[in-house]
Amino acid sequence: MYDDYVAHFKKYSQLYGPKTAIFLQVGKFFEFYDILDPDPQTTCKEIADLLAIKLLNKGPTGREGLWSGIPTQSLHTFAMRLTLQGWTCVIFEESKDLRGKITRHMTRILSPGTHLETADSMESMFLATVWLQEELWKPPTFGASALDLTTGQSVSYQGTAVGRTDTWSADDLLQFFQVYPPRECVVYWSGQALTAPEEGFLRSRLALPTTAIHIKPAPSIATPDDTFMRIFKPKTLLPIREYLHLQSAPLCINSLASLLRFVDEHFPSFQEHLPKHGLWVPEESVYLGNNVLTQINFLDVLNLFMKTNTQMGRRAMRQRLLYPIRSIQTLEGRLEEITKISQMPKEKKQQIHSLLQKISDLPRIHRKIQTFKVSAADVLALEQSYVYTKKLLELLGGEQIDEYIKTFKVTFSTEKACRSNEDLFFLPDDKGPETAVAEKALAALNLEAEAILEKVRAWSSLPEAALKMEGYTVTGSKTTLQKIKTRLSHSTMTPSPYPGITVTDRKSGGNLNIPALEEVHTKIMRLREEIQGLFERELPPVCSAFADSSFEIWSFIEDWLAALDVTVTLERVCTERGFVRPELVDGSTGSIDIEGLRHPLIEAQATRLEYVKHSVTLDANGWLLYGMNASGKSSLMKSVGISVLLAQCGCFVPATRLRLSPYGSVFTRILNHDNLWAGLSSFAVEMTELREILLKVDSKSLVLGDEVCSGTESTSATSLVAAALTWLKDKQASFLFATHLHGLMNLKAVTDAVQVWHLRVRYDPKTGVLTYDRSLQKGAGSSMYGLEVARALNLPFEFLEKAQAFRHELLGTAPEDSDQTQSSWKVQRRACELCQHPLVSDIEIHHIRPQKEAGETGHFADGTHKDHLRNLIAVCQNCHDKHHAGLLDIQPVKQTSEGPVRVSDVLQQNDVKVIKSKWTVEQQATIINLLKQKPTAPLQRLLFELDEYHGIKMSSSTLQKIRKVGKM
Repeated sequence: MYDDYVAHFKKYSQLYGPKTAIFLQVGKFFEFYDILDPDPQTTCKEIADLLAIKLLNKGPTGREGLWSGIPTQSLHTFAMRLTLQGWTCVIFEESKDLRGKITRHMTRILSPGTHLETADSMESMFLATVWLQEELWKPPTFGASALDLTTGQSVSYQGTAVGRTDTWSADDLLQFFQVYPPRECVVYWSGQALTAPEEGFLRSRLALPTTAIHIKPAPSIATPDDTFMRIFKPKTLLPIREYLHLQSAPLCINSLASLLRFVDEHFPSFQEHLPKHGLWVPEESVYLGNNVLTQINFLDVLNLFMKTNTQMGRRAMRQRLLYPIRSIQTLEGRLEEITKISQMPKEKKQQIHSLLQKISDLPRIHRKIQTFKVSAADVLALEQSYVYTKKLLELLGGEQIDEYIKTFKVTFSTEKACRSNEDLFFLPDDKGPETAVAEKALAALNLEAEAILEKVRAWSSLPEAALKMEGYTVTGSKTTLQKIKTRLSHSTMTPSPYPGITVTDRKSGGNLNIPALEEVHTKIMRLREEIQGLFERELPPVCSAFADSSFEIWSFIEDWLAALDVTVTLERVCTERGFVRPELVDGSTGSIDIEGLRHPLIEAQATRLEYVKHSVTLDANGWLLYGMNASGKSSLMKSVGISVLLAQCGCFVPATRLRLSPYGSVFTRILNHDNLWAGLSSFAVEMTELREILLKVDSKSLVLGDEVCSGTESTSATSLVAAALTWLKDKQASFLFATHLHGLMNLKAVTDAVQVWHLRVRYDPKTGVLTYDRSLQKGAGSSMYGLEVARALNLPFEFLEKAQAFRHELLGTAPEDSDQTQSSWKVQRRACELCQHPLVSDIEIHHIRPQKEAGETGHFADGTHKDHLRNLIAVCQNCHDKHHAGLLDIQPVKQTSEGPVRVSDVLQQNDVKVIKSKWTVEQQATIINLLKQKPTAPLQRLLFELDEYHGIKMSSSTLQKIRKVGKM
């Protein structure tokens, strides 16, 4: 056994690397072995450590070894711990032939992308392959494919990297993986082994820091069409490559074929018949250069919207917001859908959200039907989901699905599914005739078993619940069994109803042995084995026929529900945050005009600091933005990019007004991102990224640059930035560059090409306080501020004095003057924020801007909510009266280098009493009766029936508690 285990490990670790685990079934355990010869030969010890299971020093005869194991029923519980950490688990299961000989065969390989049992109900589970084709003296070309085994969705993309042969990037491929994030990625390198990319380089290029990545030599793909025909089973006269949209994508053919073969190797029992394959077409989207989504923190913005009601909607939201498009017609359609939802009555919107929340993950359940893995719980979940979908369609005036629901109920019996157990399945009698016969036979045997027990109970004169039947065993208390013993001892007077009845005593109670009952139980067990085989034989043709006839309506329902969920979620989040609908115009060049621009992430922070909003106009004349460190240049630049991408995804934006002529491409060059090129200095990275921007930019491009050329000396940096600005001006691109290079103001070509702005920060030389006003001001502002920031950060006084002397010697300094008062960081309710008078009984929380100026949603015209912390202040009655009399002006909170002025802690909220819901006597009886009638029905099914058929609403935890205690 040990030698076989070591041989298996050596074979599969060569294929899948050192993080390989062999699970070898021996009886009721999966076991792990190792031979110390003298060093370990397998990963047995690592597995035991990771799984926190016992490890024994136990080896084959005459040799030292290690042994560990887990119960067979816990396979996926333990294997999941390994696959989630990037391990590959090879499963060997045993089988017996007719003579009882045991053999072990590899039945499945569990890896991060194929371990379906670990699928998170809220996430996609994509497995991906990339086929990299080496090109002579050029960066590689590639084909990429991704497959979600839980839904059957598959998509591919073909493109060409940019850069050099040894240091290249592929922003379109990076975006592909952001839209379809893989848990596991296999990279096939078609080129010389010495030039194959390293794992770290690929992680950087593809932004896959935690994904399990395997790099393999490209295999020979001899007959991909045969693989495609077997897996997709197209019912069309079209050639298979044309059916899959692969006729002009040869590298996608290789990547998809190798992906399907990888699945075959890992999942031999995987059922084919995947839905139709699609191509990802970035030409219809906005080109995102230099990892834009990461550099402007758009992935974090995405999290603000990941509050969908369904799992379908969650996946669709990711694809919507990470795939900005150019089509004004499509965008206007999306925006109009959000507008219509926003205009609905509040009750109707709540009804839509409530119905969506009750709908299951339909694509995954439909996939189970296609793979013949559907269960009784799935059938019930589908019925509930279809009922709620029908209500949504009726509510919103969509296409009805009544005929489909009738077909579904004819195909699967929801009544049997609700009572399903090991003796009863969910196929109607006409769909599974042999299974139905066996079900009836089992029902008769179960009745016979109950009759036998009842006859024994009556003979013993025992109360109704005195004897309990658990499988083969009949149990009872000591008192009960003593009565039966007494009866048996007088059997000549009252003979027992069945011969051979005996009693086995235990410490507490005992067992009653009834041979006649054991005979019935033996028949039941044999028939249960038989019925499982009958059901597994009759289910596939039923599922296949139903799937073939229902594919179109499935696609309609899934797509419609996902789109609806995305729309209502976007509307809810945008309304909560005061976002506005952008105005789209069709212009020959890209442009944007924003008023009251806000950064959604910074705005979401719970702080009393005044949030400064900005107005930005970018067209053929770009902006050059100056500002002191931490003045907000990067935040302003990112907020512009975020609003543009949100608008071009068909979403409202964080501003008071936005007018946009859509862009075809967006580029960023922002410091401190993770996309560094192996072997190159930071300045070389800048120049390589800048090169891509200069070559691809046009009049439909938006370029955002933060401190470009900061990695070299100032003269060259000023020259390079000046050249870039004039280049972009000539290309009529929109651009916003943040910089500290004040020497640019000495170049007339630059000042003629750009608008110059700065973010104001005031410095008080008397107190040494920096006040971050952050308002946009014309011009470049002061060019001397580094020492002021250093002083605010409390660097040593003597050091700062020396630096000041050197600066005076070189250039001199001219700080801006301003008056500013200070305040403690946290405002307590025990003091007035304005006069610092101790808290008295008349202290109150005052709205700085009157509530009446807010709209219906509670937002002011600039998007700020009336109840936001920024608009609240604790004041005494005296200051409150002065303010309303016009004698006292309340100013907003300002950020200073020594902390913000006039801020308070979060206001205390009074506890709200929760009133428990009550049910009438009739409703209580209905709930208890339903629990008694259907003791094995899933909890969600019972909740569905109570709501749908009786109008009773309650939480799952409440119903679970009632079921547990047996009463209200």
